[in-house]
Amino acid sequence: MNKRQRQLLVRFCIVMALTIALIVGLSQYRNVVNKSEAIRSMNILSIEIAKYNLYHGELPSSSYISDIIARYGLLRVGPVECRSQWIEPGSGPETILLFSKKNYNSLFVKSGYIYITKEDMLESEHILKLQLKKIALKNDSGSDKEIAKIDEEIKQLILSGKDGKSQWADTKTFEKALSRQQNEAEVKEFIEQHVETQAVY
Repeated sequence: MNKRQRQLLVRFCIVMALTIALIVGLSQYRNVVNKSEAIRSMNILSIEIAKYNLYHGELPSSSYISDIIARYGLLRVGPVECRSQWIEPGSGPETILLFSKKNYNSLFVKSGYIYITKEDMLESEHILKLQLKKIALKNDSGSDKEIAKIDEEIKQLILSGKDGKSQWADTKTFEKALSRQQNEAEVKEFIEQHVETQAVY
């Protein structure tokens, strides 16, 4: 092999290495974007659930959640499981209301679940109440100080992480928490749906 052939081989190897690195990098970046969009979508659902609970005094149904996903185009959130029919009055703040499993085969983004708890919903609801109070005060003269106070309270809630945003957990941690909360009827229906799905395919 002469000098010119060696140079061509080296250049080819460099181009191939850069191409592979670019493909891997783009696939990793896509997973990062998909996860970010899924979290953003679940945050929107958290607000919508809070609105529904605030105005109706109860949690929305699965069909209502599906309508919200379709209306806002929240496709990145993926298949969503709504637990509203299984949640009893007086349930604790850690109760999981809504969740979606996300599978990522990536070096930097691991598979897991994105979810909303009752506490997340109540935090969103609290901020909504403050915003509604702020809107009402805008019609009153001399309420600038009160509005500024509300703005500061909302800002502090966001800075402290009490803004109702969704949460992320790895598969093992989430499924362990969910199994503690599921009742027998819910588990039975889940298994039956799973068996029916398997039968279809």
